[in-house]
Order: sequence, then C-alpha cells, then structure tokens
Amino acid sequence: MKKKSSLSIGILAYNEEDNLKDTIIDLLKVLKKHKIDYEIIIVNDGSIDKTPLIAEKLAKKNIKIRVIHHKINKGVGLAIVNVIRNASKDFLAYIPGDNQFNYENIAEYIKHLGNYDLIVGYISNKENRNIYRRIASYIFISIIKMLFHIDVQYTNGLNFIKTDLIKDMEFTSKGHSISSEIIIKVMKFRKVRYKNVEFKLLKKETDTSTAFKWRSILNSAYYTALLWKNIYINKKNY
Repeated sequence: MKKKSSLSIGILAYNEEDNLKDTIIDLLKVLKKHKIDYEIIIVNDGSIDKTPLIAEKLAKKNIKIRVIHHKINKGVGLAIVNVIRNASKDFLAYIPGDNQFNYENIAEYIKHLGNYDLIVGYISNKENRNIYRRIASYIFISIIKMLFHIDVQYTNGLNFIKTDLIKDMEFTSKGHSISSEIIIKVMKFRKVRYKNVEFKLLKKETDTSTAFKWRSILNSAYYTALLWKNIYINKKNY
C-alpha cells in the first residue's frame, strides 16, 4: 500500500491575538478529519500583542505544534522562508493567521497529494474581496504569466508544495511576492507535476491585508523584476 503523504503547515502570525486560536482550531478539525500526518509551525513575526502567549499555549496543548519567534517584525517573506527551513513533512503549505481561508478546501488538496508535486490554489469566490484587490490581483497574475510563461491562475493563496523541491532553494523576495517566486522557480527549474485547485475565502467584513498597500505593491514589483532579470538576463539556475 502506498504511504500517505504528510504535511507541514506554517501559520504566519503578526498581531493576530483575535484570530490565531480560531485559525488553529478550525485547521485542526480538518486535518484530524482526514487523518493526515501533520505538523503546524506558527511563526510569530515580532507581534506586540498577545500573539506570542497564545501561540505558546497552543503548542503546549499539542505536541505537533511548534512556535518560532521573531524578536522584530521581519515581514511575510522571511516568515515563509523560516517555515520552509523548519518543515519536516513531505509537503508544506503556509497560511495567514487571520482565519481567512475555508479549510474544508484542504480535503481537495489532500486528495491530489500522491499524484502531484505542486498544487496551486486560486480563489473561487472572488466576490469576497473588494474590487480593488480583485483588480490588483488580476493585473499582477497577468504580468506573472506574461513574464514567466507559467500556467497558473493565482500565486498568493493556499498552495501545497513538495518540501524537497524548495528546502534548500535560494529566495530573494522579502514580502508577499515570495509566493510567486517560489511557484515560478519550482515550475521553471524543477520537473514537477502540478495542478490548479480552487479554494474559498471566508467572508470578511474588513480587508486590511498588508498585501494591498503601496509599499507592498512596490516591493512586489521590484522583486518580480529582479527575478525576471536573474532568470532571463543573468541566466541564473535555481
């Protein structure tokens, strides 16, 4: 009988005292329901609220939960890299600690783990985002597809990646563009079987994501341009 794949999930938490516990509770319900071998790595990215305390309490109740503390806020890019370096399971994923995903979608991902090396998620209920986020995401992914010739509908969502593919990979992005960097490098420099799978966002009354701020947008533009230059001009091999 073929061994079932295991999963490392990183939780990216910066000042998520109101959401972190619910994120973990909802996630655990799905993981236990589908009986997958898992570990959860919470990255407290320099939070100044009660996030560190809540994270440690959650870890004490479940030996499969680990916590990594950043003394200062290092940004989502370095938080994700820390998840990658510390992941020990066959596949890895990373999600924000604000409980915005419908974790029931994970069942669809789990179903495909034995057949694919990369599962790239795209949002099926885009109406749950404000119109400006939708326009920005459409423009960004259109640029990514045009520049790098990859067949994806979204990059910054719920993605499952075979851990060995990126465990020792070099990354330069410091912000939200790291998700695109990971997917681009895996698809262009690794021989992978991949699949696009839809996932749903939970309805949120407000949309305060740091991804949709001018500093983040400029950061993503810079690192995307740098990645294109490294691949197509400098001919770097990852």
